[in-house]
Amino acid sequence: MVTAVCELVSSLDENTSMIISKLGEIPDLIHRSFQLGDSSVQAAVIYVESLADDSVINKEAIRDPELFPLYMFA
Repeated sequence: MVTAVCELVSSLDENTSMIISKLGEIPDLIHRSFQLGDSSVQAAVIYVESLADDSVINKEAIRDPELFPLYMFA
C-alpha cells in the first residue's frame, strides 16, 4: 500500500515546489516544466539525474509525452 506524503493541489508550481521540498537536499535532483504538445496543459518531470537516463526522459516524457505513461493523482 502506498501512503501519501503530501496532498496535491490544483497548482502545478505549488505541487512541484512541495515535492522538491519533501525530497530534501538531493544534489542531482532535476525539475523540468513543459507544455504538453499544442495544448495549454502544463506538466512537470522531477527525477534524480544519477538514477535516470536523461535521453529517455527527454524523448519519452518531454518530446513525446503521449508515449510516456502518465500517472494522475487525485
